[in-house]
Amino acid sequence: MDQTQGLCMGCMSEIGEEQICHICGYDNANADNGLGLPPRTILGKKYILGRVLDSGGEGITYIGREIETGRIVRVREFFPSGICTRLSDGTVSVDKENAFSFNESLICFLDLAKGLATLNGNPNLLDVIEYFEAGGTAYYVTENVQGITLREFLLRNGGQLTWEQARSLFLPLLPVLSALHEVNIIHRGLSPETLLVGRDGKVRITGFCIAAARTARSDISARLFPGFAAIEQYGFDAKPGPWTDVYGIAATLFRTLVGNPPPEATERVSGDNMTIPAKLAQSLPKYVLSALANALQVMPENRTKTIEKFREALTAEQSTAEASSKITQKDDKKNTFFKQYGVLIIAVSATVLLIIMALLIGKNWRSIFGGQGGGGNSLVVPTSSELVINDENEVAKIADFKGMTCAEVIDYYEKQGFKNIETEVVAMEYSDSFERGHIIRQKQKVGTEIGTNMKIQVYVSLGPKEVKLPDFVKNGTSFTEAKIKLLEMGFLSENIVEVAVTKLGEDTDKIFSMSPAAGTKVSPETKVELSYYKKIADLKVEKFVGMNYYEDIKNNKDYSAYQFVIEETYSEVYDRGVVIDQSIPQGSTIKNTETITLTISNGQPPSMPDLVGRLKSDAINLLNRRNIIYTMVEQYDSSVAAGRVIRTNPRAGVSVSSTVTLYISKGARPVSSTPTSSAASAVSNNSSLSSGTDSSVSSTTSATTSSGANR
Repeated sequence: MDQTQGLCMGCMSEIGEEQICHICGYDNANADNGLGLPPRTILGKKYILGRVLDSGGEGITYIGREIETGRIVRVREFFPSGICTRLSDGTVSVDKENAFSFNESLICFLDLAKGLATLNGNPNLLDVIEYFEAGGTAYYVTENVQGITLREFLLRNGGQLTWEQARSLFLPLLPVLSALHEVNIIHRGLSPETLLVGRDGKVRITGFCIAAARTARSDISARLFPGFAAIEQYGFDAKPGPWTDVYGIAATLFRTLVGNPPPEATERVSGDNMTIPAKLAQSLPKYVLSALANALQVMPENRTKTIEKFREALTAEQSTAEASSKITQKDDKKNTFFKQYGVLIIAVSATVLLIIMALLIGKNWRSIFGGQGGGGNSLVVPTSSELVINDENEVAKIADFKGMTCAEVIDYYEKQGFKNIETEVVAMEYSDSFERGHIIRQKQKVGTEIGTNMKIQVYVSLGPKEVKLPDFVKNGTSFTEAKIKLLEMGFLSENIVEVAVTKLGEDTDKIFSMSPAAGTKVSPETKVELSYYKKIADLKVEKFVGMNYYEDIKNNKDYSAYQFVIEETYSEVYDRGVVIDQSIPQGSTIKNTETITLTISNGQPPSMPDLVGRLKSDAINLLNRRNIIYTMVEQYDSSVAAGRVIRTNPRAGVSVSSTVTLYISKGARPVSSTPTSSAASAVSNNSSLSSGTDSSVSSTTSATTSSGANR
């Protein structure tokens, strides 16, 4: 049965045979997801995937539907463009040269999903339902809330909001961002595109990505939102942190109030030019202007450091006089304010008071970047020597990088003002002395001057050639946690084998067996098999009629949660092993403790062999080989030797459709020492004449065998 039949792949609503959805307008006849999985893909036998909602950075987000419950969900797939490809069967393939970057980013992706799951229940986030690996990559599933992006919301509401309107949307988000920061999740992509305004009026934060996907100059193609991304995300000499999200949420609030985003951070470095119309400046509280000014500092060292501080500033409700007094005090202390700092200019008419709010850039940007005034010169001074030179005319030289990571090498040079220096991993080698990802040695000699087209060539450690396997069983580790640990130890994703087992009374989701055993020293290239009990819910009965029990059901782990009772019968229609009937119909919901009786064909009924005169043991062996169920009746017969078959029912050559009966001779009836009456003799003689047997003293035994037991 096609489980996607009648569903719109645009919104997962039931639309019957319509091609164009009357609810969302999606054209199901021309559905195309580009590099994504095609619409109607069934993921993990649990989710139907529809259209792509968003793509870029490290993954693709789909609209989806949970098959069992019909719940509409969002499914995020780890698919970093540029370092992996999609195969024809939908699985993800990674070249050997990109395997390291892919696996490192995969760990970050699963860590992100795990961190978000700890915040389930927060009304301003989408709950994480589950996260798992499949098809060579990873996925996490969240609830879906109907709504539109903040960008669409603003366009439908005149392009901007008043402060009173905006505060009810933005203030509830600030505690959520603080909670995210407490679990080490920095969003790095806050913008009108990643805030979802739900039909319930709540704003939810979406668009989470791993750090590499929100940072320029990483292995993954970065996806930044111009005007909303902070300067540290462009590779400048500054580290991201909670202050990065302070900039993003402040820039989003600025766009909401003003109608336009701030200029891109890279432009503001050399010449800041943010303006607020005079009429709007008069309507905004001064404490809001002050909060935005401090939160939108270009350089992070002068920016509001935490979301909590930003929230306090937005709710300060300072008077205009207090705000003005503080600005005046700053001006008196700083001496020639405009020469040292970038400013946020609030444009007003000649009749309106000019209000200037300072946006501190931090250090004197002229001394940092070598500019004169606001000109913004190149960050690298060109020289005829074709060597990398900083603003102090110093030449970059090769240092001793042993024990450092490639990222630390870049940081080393950027702190000295050297830009555009790149590293190249010549090879990766096992090492007992250096941690995975750290440099073992370098190709160029220490002291070598670095040319503008030169890459620093290094050899990077894969970690020890042999590692000791942790005891995931004793520690009660989940499969996902164990896989992340093994990836961190250097194991390849494809060598970590998942064995999910469903068993009554066991749904802990914890590993109960591992091979090789815990404590074994193995190469990271070794396959490690991890078996765990999969959590199981109530089961929806599938259609088993027509399936071959022995080939399709018995050893199929997908059906291991079902409890089957098997009955067999001969059939002239169905081949041996095919299910003829099931006691509980398809589509019924049952507990995992309930049993389903499957009636299975034993194949064409066999014909009765000619057993008359054979030894009892030979006859039984022949019947067992043909899976014929039998009973035995032993009786006296003077004409057939004891232990041999007298006759059978049915007779030889007749099709056997039920239990057969073997009549086994006990030999001649022993002579009785007590004279028999004439009546008894008459009965005995009549019996001998009619059947050739002496049945007056026969004994009957029943020896029934099950064809299943003799198979």
